[in-house]
Amino acid sequence: MNLETEKYQVIGSEEHQVPIPLDASDSEEGARMRNYILTPDNIKKILAIMYRFKVGIPVALCGHTGCGKTALVQFMCDAMAHDWNPDTHEHTYARRMVILKVHGGTTKDEIRAAVNETIDLARGNTRLARQRSSGSALYTVLFFDEVNTCDHQGYIKSLVCDNLLDGEPIDEALNLCFICALN
Repeated sequence: MNLETEKYQVIGSEEHQVPIPLDASDSEEGARMRNYILTPDNIKKILAIMYRFKVGIPVALCGHTGCGKTALVQFMCDAMAHDWNPDTHEHTYARRMVILKVHGGTTKDEIRAAVNETIDLARGNTRLARQRSSGSALYTVLFFDEVNTCDHQGYIKSLVCDNLLDGEPIDEALNLCFICALN
């Protein structure tokens, strides 16, 4: 990799190296990115998720406990959150993800609060996207972790598949995406 060493830190094993901006490496997100091994299989999974976002297909990740579903999504969202402006040589970070750790006692009010928090975050990200000249889509993700443990799967289905919150459509211009992980 040929990078300007004063602007980037190269992370990962020798075979799988990813550059991240130095000013991001001290943050929590930078630490997660620094400790994540990006394999060809994970790149394919991230591309598949991004394609599903683009065409509006729901995303559900299945796997055993501890196989890396949450880490994969966190890495993807952290990578989406970093923006390098070559004109000003500035690096910015915009939060892209809300995680709701679902369990048997999760209520509809808790789900609704997480959705509303993510909608507010998506509004801010949409304003940021309008300021950027690249015109690329900036997705904001609500990640339902262990969604299969919840009693309100029908409610979550209406969010994820139908894009409805309490029967009302969620604004598609927000680029709000849902990911469900189940064991």
